[in-house]
Amino acid sequence: MVTDTDTRVIDPEFAFYGPIGFDLGAFFGNLLLSWYSQPGHATAADDRVGYQRWILEQAKIFWKTFRSRFLALWAEHANGDAYPVSLFAGPGNAAALQRARSAYVDSLFDDMLGFGACKMIRRILGFAHVIDFDRIEDRAGRASCEARALDMARQLLTHPEQLRSVDDVIDAVSQARPLI
Repeated sequence: MVTDTDTRVIDPEFAFYGPIGFDLGAFFGNLLLSWYSQPGHATAADDRVGYQRWILEQAKIFWKTFRSRFLALWAEHANGDAYPVSLFAGPGNAAALQRARSAYVDSLFDDMLGFGACKMIRRILGFAHVIDFDRIEDRAGRASCEARALDMARQLLTHPEQLRSVDDVIDAVSQARPLI
């Protein structure tokens, strides 16, 4: 947490320099956990479907905004050692540079899904749970929600080739039906 006059680190064990996909996956995985928990919080007056739709919209906005902004910043500040513009000098090579950069960002998407899946599994089966599931009072309902989330995490880890875009992930998640 940062303000103009103060900086505080919470959970410093998670503050490290590492793969970009780790942070992306942590956020994305937590959005999916929230989505899968919603049937456990549904009532007769609020089926939570609208909220689930909103969560998936945020996941889509998150990835698409990250991707476009990352590529724009890379193009604007392309003075690092990776993918030097000089390597792509010559006619028609600007398109090759853009394809190479896009392929790199696409690899971040794959990493995001893998790390996100691991986050989902850890937050359900590990010691540090998420309140999204823990506050579901009906134990059978909570188990159903968690089982669906774990099933998606397994799919993200074992069949990433079936999920080539954020829209593919959103479609796969949207098709999940609660067992409640």
